[in-house]
Amino acid sequence: TQETTLLRLELVAARKGLSYSKVILWVEPTNYHPVKANFYLKSGKLAKQATFELTQLDGQWRVHSLSLQDRIQKDQLTKIVYEDITPLDTPADPQDVPECVRRREPLGVTIPRR
Repeated sequence: TQETTLLRLELVAARKGLSYSKVILWVEPTNYHPVKANFYLKSGKLAKQATFELTQLDGQWRVHSLSLQDRIQKDQLTKIVYEDITPLDTPADPQDVPECVRRREPLGVTIPRR
């Protein structure tokens, strides 16, 4: 199956007060593009499932849309479509990154090397 060829990342909240305590994200092993994700509450209950659709933009694959299926209110589905994607210039010097986008704690995610 497709799922057996995907990388499974388990992301655990680094601080309290976040909407989800854990996210399990499946990505393509060759390019790390997201395929799907499960979002869990602190109780361990599955709250939402996401699927990602990609499109090519200027030779790069980008997330074009994402669908969020609510697993608590099962009739609720949210679809987010990115109609205009504009790549930002990445500052060469990390000190030039605005404070609002800097992370205060490391994510603690290790992606296996092949």
